[in-house]
Amino acid sequence: MLYHHEAVDGSGYPEGLRGDKIPLMARVLAVADAWDAMTSDRPYRPGMQADKAISILISGAGSQWDPVVVQAFLDSIDTIMNIISHWRDVQNQFCKPNQISSSIHSFPVACKIAAAAKLLGS
Repeated sequence: MLYHHEAVDGSGYPEGLRGDKIPLMARVLAVADAWDAMTSDRPYRPGMQADKAISILISGAGSQWDPVVVQAFLDSIDTIMNIISHWRDVQNQFCKPNQISSSIHSFPVACKIAAAAKLLGS
């Protein structure tokens, strides 16, 4: 999505769009992408705890992220955490234990595809 790095205060990129000028799906993706980036393990650092990521989303609501989207995300946090947990469980069915990590970014592509297909009911 082209605009998911835009910020509602106009400080983002690539075009410096602000507020409702940023497409809704980009505003939604921006919050989801930020959550994933903050809470997923990376090769260079472990993912942060959910409570810290929530605090960052709250502090950035209205400047970096759409406050309505952040609130909707937080209103759904229990469901989101259940989906993440289920996603990891499904991945464990398709990947060898030594390949498993808490980050979906570090899974081999075949494991991601197989897990996604399972989640989608294929």
